Amino acid sequence: MIALTVVIIGLFTLTRLAIDLLPEIIYPEVRVRIIDNGVPASVLEDSVTRQLEEQLAITEDLIGIQSHTERGIATVDLSFDYGKDIDIALRDASTRLDRAKRFLPDTIDPPTIYKLDPSQIPVMEFVISY
Repeated sequence: MIALTVVIIGLFTLTRLAIDLLPEIIYPEVRVRIIDNGVPASVLEDSVTRQLEEQLAITEDLIGIQSHTERGIATVDLSFDYGKDIDIALRDASTRLDRAKRFLPDTIDPPTIYKLDPSQIPVMEFVISY
């Protein structure tokens, strides 16, 4: 009788349990992306990526910085400790980015800065060519 009661209560609570396939996880990472179409990666690295790294490296509570440069695109990822308020981190990084703009070339598009959100990563991509 006790086992039946436990099973019934278990099934009842299981139906009310909130389960999400993609739970909301806040990653403490901020990304800065700069686009300068047609510029070779080596030139972009010297004129943009290194300047960004130097200026953003002094962001408060930063634990890691990683950059990636390819033809026409420079990306800098800033990592913070878990538990850090990502909105405050974004604001601090944005302030540092504003200070870094004076060292960047005039030919670049306005820098983009945003919080990394894994739910925005596509699950699947299709490429169609003919």
